[in-house]
Amino acid sequence: MKIKLLIFFFFVITSKTFSQNPPSMAMPSGDKEVLIEKLIEVCDYEAFLKTYCYKKIDKNAQQNNWSAEYVKKLKESVQLKYFKSTILNTLSFYSTEELNDLVEIYTKINNRKKNNKQLIINDIILSNLENFSESILLGKYIL
Repeated sequence: MKIKLLIFFFFVITSKTFSQNPPSMAMPSGDKEVLIEKLIEVCDYEAFLKTYCYKKIDKNAQQNNWSAEYVKKLKESVQLKYFKSTILNTLSFYSTEELNDLVEIYTKINNRKKNNKQLIINDIILSNLENFSESILLGKYIL
């Protein structure tokens, strides 16, 4: 009996010792956060997010014969506030100087192209965008 008890405690202690939580998301602060917020505005991530998700919603609505009311609810649930942490996290790895340069460059480019804004997309943003749009289609953000 003592051996079984010892083995049990051994497994409990070692399982707690070796289990670790994943690291928390990197989030910017101070000047970096202000610059990233400016970049989000200059690149109009909100319009991009809505356009991307609306196209997915419309395609799935047609394929699945969703009602106009349900489509409207899904489209209303597409909000930048639910996706913004991905952008903040991804861009937080840039230095303040790099963020200043990006804001300057994208401001110049996007002031010339009113209807076709350029923005930063990388593997992380793209992957999270795909996951976000799938969650939207499942109705997870409907209030």
